[in-house]
Amino acid sequence: MKASSLLAIAAVAVTSTEACARYKNCWCERSAFTFEGKLSDNIPWDDFTQAACGKMGGTPGWYLDPPKYKECYRHKKHWFPLVPSKALNNCDWTKACQEAAGANVEGTVTGWCRDYIGS
Repeated sequence: MKASSLLAIAAVAVTSTEACARYKNCWCERSAFTFEGKLSDNIPWDDFTQAACGKMGGTPGWYLDPPKYKECYRHKKHWFPLVPSKALNNCDWTKACQEAAGANVEGTVTGWCRDYIGS
């Protein structure tokens, strides 16, 4: 019984540490709101991305080829190997997107990221 309890605790600890990770590029999306006359989901929202990017110390821009929507880029590798690279934490990014949207925004706001560099 003790071994199974310890295994369960270890599994929860591993999944909770894996939930947040660092990425080079992130953007904000809106869902469940009326856009161009219809209910829309998963629409990248440049205004929220730009505001969240400024808060997170990144550089907003058009990083996809061809450009489809704005993303926030933040990545600086430290010269010393034991110091982690500076990048965008996906959990903090989602909070920044939600704060950029404000409390009265219609629908939901989520942050998405790509180019994983580590946890």
